[in-house]
Amino acid sequence: MSQCWRSALPILSGPCVTVREICESDAAPLYRATASPELRKFVKAPPSSVEGFRRFIAKSRTERAAGRGGAFAIIPAGDTSPVGVFQINVVEEESGVVEKSEAGLNGCLPRATC
Repeated sequence: MSQCWRSALPILSGPCVTVREICESDAAPLYRATASPELRKFVKAPPSSVEGFRRFIAKSRTERAAGRGGAFAIIPAGDTSPVGVFQINVVEEESGVVEKSEAGLNGCLPRATC
């Protein structure tokens, strides 16, 4: 499996959404996007504070550099703040098996423009 993504995750863009590696400035918007008690019923425990998201972001970047996975911010077209995040973890490096988890999508993505 190629390891070129260890230095940075790709930016993926479409007409409705962009996904890119999470960065420290995403901590507050991601906390707001995942703070809803309704949302927290359905997702695996996202960080419970802005500082918790800062730690999550730092750990994600360390994991990416080590080749163990990474996390992407989900940003609707026309916006600059993420509305959610998804994480990809390498489970079995030799065979390329990965798993993913997600949190957020508060307000979801606008369907009318897609």
